[in-house]
Amino acid sequence: AAAKSRQAEQQADLANAPMTIVDFKDKTAKYTRVQAEYRAHLAKCGFDEKLSHSHLVEAHNQLEGLRAALGAAQADLEQYQDLPASQVGAEIRLKQSREALHAVKSRLEQGMADL
Repeated sequence: AAAKSRQAEQQADLANAPMTIVDFKDKTAKYTRVQAEYRAHLAKCGFDEKLSHSHLVEAHNQLEGLRAALGAAQADLEQYQDLPASQVGAEIRLKQSREALHAVKSRLEQGMADL
């Protein structure tokens, strides 16, 4: 029991000890090897890099930009929704607008004359 206790203490001391350069290089090499194995496994299973988190975040940001641009374009388009579809209709609308403008000018001139 005492030997197990000492071994546990030694392992705890090693876990708390600062990492040496050799330990760091070994750990980095192991991590790189494990990462390569996982990448190979994912590729074998049909994983596409386009499905990675960073790519999905980038695609989401592009989508939000496109939605914002679409909203602006739709707002610009709405101002033209009530325009007539034909040239004849546009000419009639223009004539009506000129008549309305003339009526407003007449009222303004009348109001100015009454002052």
